[in-house]
Amino acid sequence: MQIKNTGKIALGLLAGIAGFAAYRLYKDNASVLRTVSKVELEKYVGKWYEIARIPSRFEEDLVNTTATYTLREDGNIEVMNEGRVLDPSGEVKQTQALAWLPNPNAPGKLKVRFFGLFTTDYWILDLDGEYQYALVGSPTRKFLWILSRTPDMRDDIYRLLVAKAKAKGFDIDQLERVVQDYENNLVEI
Repeated sequence: MQIKNTGKIALGLLAGIAGFAAYRLYKDNASVLRTVSKVELEKYVGKWYEIARIPSRFEEDLVNTTATYTLREDGNIEVMNEGRVLDPSGEVKQTQALAWLPNPNAPGKLKVRFFGLFTTDYWILDLDGEYQYALVGSPTRKFLWILSRTPDMRDDIYRLLVAKAKAKGFDIDQLERVVQDYENNLVEI
């Protein structure tokens, strides 16, 4: 009787270990965040409108949010983030940053330095062939942006990008649409 129970216990332990290993393998593979394999920075630079985002402290209360990227002679990118506080006619808030590509073999994984003090990841997760919309996030999945070259986006494209974000492990329940209203003020687009 003792030998049978010991065998069952050992079998149970082995099954538990195998289950845990399979879970870890799944979790590790699920946590890998893939970026686009090709980015032509000359096409990527320019003005992007923020269509949706996972809220962050530095964009709190901002509407009409945009990011303008300018390619520098040294190959780095100047970044100008801009938005209006609370409503489309509110005070303009700007943040400048510097972006660069640390590894040419991973063109979708950029680094961005704000205020010369802190650096964060800026990963291009999806980009259409015409460079008209993009899905950008961080490997921690705490930051996510849906960007467009125009202040509005077709619903089918928006839903597609939200589905891709969800498939990549982002908490899309946190995703919020950004007000992009240029009709009621004299802001240039």
